[in-house]
Amino acid sequence: MVEVSCAISFVEWSRLAYVLACCSGQVIVIGATNRPDSVDPALRRPGRFDREFYFPLPNKEARKKIISINTQKWDPPLEDKFLNELAGVTKGYGGADLRVSPVNHSLRDYF
Repeated sequence: MVEVSCAISFVEWSRLAYVLACCSGQVIVIGATNRPDSVDPALRRPGRFDREFYFPLPNKEARKKIISINTQKWDPPLEDKFLNELAGVTKGYGGADLRVSPVNHSLRDYF
């Protein structure tokens, strides 16, 4: 089993294609992106990969939970009303964005 897990350039992709062509047996390729629109459509053609997983951005309730987890040690704790408002204005943010977002940094400086 060969496992490849990294962001790769065109030259590296060419090398990977060569290695995959030389391999016999099972090959597992794992990749991740937050920009699926930038992935070459040739890579996503039927028959290239057995499975493709899609994890959508968190909804408002999930964002509220992520923010509350990341701010649980703050003193004083954030009020529920403020958490709701913050979850509402961070539409389009993923979990990593909410973890290190400027919103969190400015809130930490404010409190």
